[in-house]
Amino acid sequence: FAAVLLCSFVNSQRVREKRFGELSPGTSNNEVVVFYDSAAYDGTEIVSTMEEVAARLEGTMKVNFWKCDFQNHESAMSAAGLTTFPQIFISVEGFSRYREELTADAIYNYIQFAVTPVYTNDVYAFSSEQILLSISQQIPVFVRFFEPWCMHSKAVKKHFQLTATKHKPAVQLVDVDCQQSAGKAFCLKLGLKEYPTFKLFFKGQTIDYDYSEDYWKGFDSFLGKYSGGHTEL
Repeated sequence: FAAVLLCSFVNSQRVREKRFGELSPGTSNNEVVVFYDSAAYDGTEIVSTMEEVAARLEGTMKVNFWKCDFQNHESAMSAAGLTTFPQIFISVEGFSRYREELTADAIYNYIQFAVTPVYTNDVYAFSSEQILLSISQQIPVFVRFFEPWCMHSKAVKKHFQLTATKHKPAVQLVDVDCQQSAGKAFCLKLGLKEYPTFKLFFKGQTIDYDYSEDYWKGFDSFLGKYSGGHTEL
């Protein structure tokens, strides 16, 4: 996105212009930009959807919404590789492309998740198997086994962190780095071969979590069984 594009601010009351270069990764956060083609069939429908999302987020968190019409910037957008529409990008720590459903509910939930700050201290670093199993005699311990090189492990990290914040102190979440000496032996003992792998430990039992791309929704549903002292083991 080196090209400099002129974008319009999505707002039901006013439209403002701003150079796209100012939205480059690292220079702005909590920005949402939608690229669309007003000449395409239902081309502007996504803009109406984004206006609805912006209205729902207003007053709850500061997020700026922008739109760029291919009809106004065909040359520059084509040079930047933007030729299929609509495309939505969200900037929190650099731009990432939104690839889920193009509905107001789905986009709203995704943006709300993306801009929610995480509290990394809510996920505990693994120190030893003995300590983990000792804690699990008192409360459920949900563990993410990962290796730093794994893209899937990286993608799920924030989901895991937000889940830790939501479910503390009823459930403790722990990260086990299977490449570090402290975690390597534990991972080998469990015979782990795929990453990330998730397991819940509680009162001498181990429950496998079937990892899926539901991410935080899946975590929330799974751990909901164990929050508040109610277990279904």
